Amino acid sequence: MRNRTAAFYRILEVYPLSDILAMEEGAFDDERDGDKAMMDWLIAVTDDEQLILDHYDELDSGTIEKMLAIYRRVNRIDEKEAKLKNLTAVQTGAE
Repeated sequence: MRNRTAAFYRILEVYPLSDILAMEEGAFDDERDGDKAMMDWLIAVTDDEQLILDHYDELDSGTIEKMLAIYRRVNRIDEKEAKLKNLTAVQTGAE
């Protein structure tokens, strides 16, 4: 989480995988390129570096999308984003 790897899911939601993998070093304000950032996120999500190292080249966009959906569900991201949206609406309405 501290090197923003966990937040990489937001990139996956916005950009096509082909664009992410084509991102050059420095695109994430560090030394990683898109390929390395993708690999780091997959390792963090699976908590199994060797699994990803062994099978990285076999992963397709469908599998990565499934992993993204699971990541969002496990971390209750949709639920928290809905709460934040409701809170923001309440605060905006109170002004």
